[in-house]
Order: sequence, then C-alpha cells, then structure tokens
Amino acid sequence: VTEGNMLLRGCQLRNTEQIFGLVVSTGVDTKAMSAGGARGGGSALSSSAEKVGAMTGRMNRDILGICAMLAALSVLGAVLHALWCGRQARRDGEAIDGGFWYLGAADLCENPAELMGSYFLLSYTFIPVSLYVSINLVYTATAFFMAQDLAMYDPTLDQPAEVRTMSLCDELGRISHVLSDKTGTLTSNHMRLRRLTVGEVLFGEPVERLDPLGASGGSSAHSLPSAGDGEGGYASESDVAPPRALRMASASHGAHYSPLVGAEGGAHVAPHADRQERQPHPKKNEKMNEKSLPGTQLQPLQGTSLSHLGGGDGRFPPLPAHFGCRPQTAEHVCYEEAEGVRGVSSLYASLDDLREANAAWRNELVLLLLHLAVNHSVLYEALGGAEELSASSPDELALVSAAEHFGFDFTQRDLSEGVLLVREKRLGLASPPQRVQVLAVFPYTSNGKRMTTLVRLPHTLCPSRSNGKGCVFAFTKGADSVLLERLARPSLSAAAAAANSPKRVATLKCTLGAWADAALRTLVFGCRQVSDSEYEAWQVRYAAAISDPRERASQKAGRENAIDMLQGEIEKDLLLQGGSAV
Repeated sequence: VTEGNMLLRGCQLRNTEQIFGLVVSTGVDTKAMSAGGARGGGSALSSSAEKVGAMTGRMNRDILGICAMLAALSVLGAVLHALWCGRQARRDGEAIDGGFWYLGAADLCENPAELMGSYFLLSYTFIPVSLYVSINLVYTATAFFMAQDLAMYDPTLDQPAEVRTMSLCDELGRISHVLSDKTGTLTSNHMRLRRLTVGEVLFGEPVERLDPLGASGGSSAHSLPSAGDGEGGYASESDVAPPRALRMASASHGAHYSPLVGAEGGAHVAPHADRQERQPHPKKNEKMNEKSLPGTQLQPLQGTSLSHLGGGDGRFPPLPAHFGCRPQTAEHVCYEEAEGVRGVSSLYASLDDLREANAAWRNELVLLLLHLAVNHSVLYEALGGAEELSASSPDELALVSAAEHFGFDFTQRDLSEGVLLVREKRLGLASPPQRVQVLAVFPYTSNGKRMTTLVRLPHTLCPSRSNGKGCVFAFTKGADSVLLERLARPSLSAAAAAANSPKRVATLKCTLGAWADAALRTLVFGCRQVSDSEYEAWQVRYAAAISDPRERASQKAGRENAIDMLQGEIEKDLLLQGGSAV
C-alpha cells in the first residue's frame, strides 16, 4: 500500500465512476480514532470524552472539597466524642452506661465506626445535592432561549441554533477573543473576490467599507496609494467617493439595472454585485432562493436601456455581455467600483479601451485575468444533471469566477490531453474556447506557499506577437512572503524595471497590509515568459527528475532534490502582476 493507491476519507472520484476498495485501519492515530480521544486501546467511535464547561468543572471540584471536609468533620467528631466519653468516665468513677443512662446506648463509646457514621448522618446536608438539579434546569432554560433566538438563526439554511452540549452554554459568555489562522473560519468559507490591484492602481470598492462577510462597517487607518498620483503621493481610501450601486432587479429574465438613489447624480457607475446589507433580512420560515444570495449577479440582456433613469439621459449604461457571471459562479464575486471612477482606475473601462495608447495597460490586465483563469486546480463536475465548478479551496473558485466576470471564462479541463479551455467572452458568448496547453503544474504545499502552472498560450491570447506555436508562460501565485523574493531584479530588463520597481513593490505591501487588517485573504500574482529553447532544455531534465524514485523520495522527505531545484528555475525572475483580496 503506497500513496499511489491509497484513498483518504473524503476523496472524490474524478476520472472514473466507481472503484473497488478495501477499508484499511491504520491504528489509533487515524482521524476517526483521535477525534474520540482513544489512546492506548478502546473504541473512539463508541465512546468519546465528555465535554464539560468551566462552571460544571468548578462545581465538581467544590463538591469534592465539601465531601472531604465532611469526612474530616466526621472523624474529628468521633475522636472528640471518644475523648469526652473517657474523661467523663474517669471523673464519675463509674460505668459509662451508668453515667449516661439518659442516652440509652450502652456501647455508644465502644464502636468508632458507628460514631463516624452518626456524625456523617448529622452533617451530610452540607453536600448541596439539589445544586446539580438547579444548574441543569438553568442549562435547559438557556438552551431553549438560544434555540429560539432569532439573532442566532441562519436564514440561508433555515436552521436555528442547536445546542448539542448544554453544559457548555455558559462558556459563550466567557469568550472575548477568537483566534484563527484562516479567515474561512470567520466567513464560513463564503469566499468572494472583492478587490484587485495592478501596479499602483486599486480596483474595487475601498476596503474601509468591506468586511469579510460582505457587510459594510470595516475600518482601516492605512493610507493606500491613490490612482492618478503622478508624483507618487498617497491618499487615504476614505477620500474616494462612496460607491453607488447598480443593482439588477429581475422578476424574469428580462432584467435591467437600476442605480440606487444617492445624493449626487450624473456620474458613470461601474456595474457590480449586490452588497449583503442591501438584502432584506428574511423571515424565519422564508426560503431563500439564488437571487437573494449576497453577491449574485445575473447576465443582463444586451441592449437593455437605462434611459429612463437619471433624468432620461441614458447616463447609466448596461453591463456589456462580455462582463458578468453565470448564476452558478456569481456568488463567488462581490466586486464594486466607487462612483466617478473611470479611465485607468476602472477595470471595466480599462478592459473596454481598445485604443493603441491603452494597449500596454490593457495587455497587463488581460495577462492577470488569464493567470486567474488557468493557474488553478478547479474541475467541472456533473451534479444533478448540471455541471458545477469543484475546487479543493474556495479561494480558487473565487479567482476563477472573477476571471469569468471580467471576460475570460474557464469552460473545461481535459485531463487526458493536459488542456484547459478558456473562452474570451469579448469575442462572443458562442465563440469557440481557446485551447491552453498545460505543460507542468507545481501544486501548492504548506512549505512552498505558492502554486505555479506552466502553460502554452495560443497565439491569439499572447500579449505580444508570437509564432503559430504560441508562447510559454509560467504563472505563479502565492503568499507575498515567498513570491516577492522571487521577483526579477529591476536591472535585469526593461520589463522588470517597470513591473518590479521599488515603488510598485512598496505600494503592493502597503495595500496587502490594509487588506489583511480588514480580515481579507490576500494573494500575490507573478509571471514570466519562458522561451521555447529554455523550456525544451528544462523539460528534458525535469522529466528525468520526476521519473527518478530517489528524487521523489527525497522530495517527499524534505531533503534536497532535483525536482524542487528545477521547479525553482521556473519560479525565478518573475514579473509582478498584482494582488487580490478575497
């Protein structure tokens, strides 16, 4: 049994409909056994450690202390009683039963065990037996009120709060901080792309008005670079005008946009997904549909007119057909642009500007969107007669959905041929998808903190002229701590001087810091073009390395190996593309 034929719990079948397997038990260190606290034998599935709250634990300790005190009092009473009996007998000089005739017990001082039992029966009321009953009644009432609390009701799942362990109810009031290494713990893994940054331009609504759950009210004191600062000045994002939403209201597929009424009008408004706080809070028994989910955006009909809005002058154009998401992926995108943003500061306007003067800037944006569309492990799965995106990480779903939203739709992955199909929606929703050949994939690892995909883009997607074979690109995304150190030196080339300038890197770090303070998950994107000659020479060495069992064993053990070294050759001298906030 090796990792090649071992399927762990929770695995999903990809390339086959069914398999024949054998359940393998690997001891007490498996997840199922460890979850029950079974160590050194025993079944964790049949018995698990009972969870108790701080009050219950403190009460148990107090009861044990009272029992110990009662036992001590019983012993002390028996000893003092025996001493008193002896002194009284010596003083009277006669039999005990004669001196204590009124007690009616001749052997009262002869049996110490009976003395201890007598004093125990006299003092056992010290033990507050009814306290357990009272505490359980309090727990029961607390659990009832928690289950009836509308503030703890989840309208999406139509599920109220469920108290599984009543003795832990009092622990909720003792929580002052929540420490988590993953923001998915705080956001229920509802990841939606919110912001992008390329160069010194920030796309999307300012981070002060976003929080991880999609509601407004976040705050940040970071000063972020302002688009259009020719002298490199910085301006707080709070100086940007608040967003004015274009919301799609649709009772049927004849959808149209309607801007929210604001204090000022007449400015161009970038289309975006709905905000969560604008959605009405559903009642307890009201079932939510797809349209009521925050962030949902439907594809508008072409030619929809908004001339009836804003005084009838048609200042609010509809979202072009090459922008937007399908209902299945729209919930993963929540992108907004502030009112009045236009030109290079608007991602929509920049992608739609086909002038020659904007070609370099547009090519940079298109290359980043291609990065989002091809550098991932997302697959299409058939669920209930429909195909849906499936990914090991919700972040990847958000990034792939963002690429679709901005015009590059990942349509299929052919594992047998190593090909990705990407449709450029600007060419038409019915246009054939482009074939992107996947040459190599360096998967994400906890040590590497990055993922790289080496692809050959068709010549129609290449940012510059290429031969009929297309161009080879290495796309790398990951944490800023590992990706920024792999950037090419600005002195290496003119492209590196423009993409990796100290000002760009400093601006990106400042932006990522502000996003991290707002509890957003951040990623940095980089790429470099690989010549055909370099790739062919590298591919020969890489194929030999990955087929060598010793090199694979060394890589698995974390020792120095040729596989990691060759992957590092591709992941060096990168050009900084930008960052994202999810």
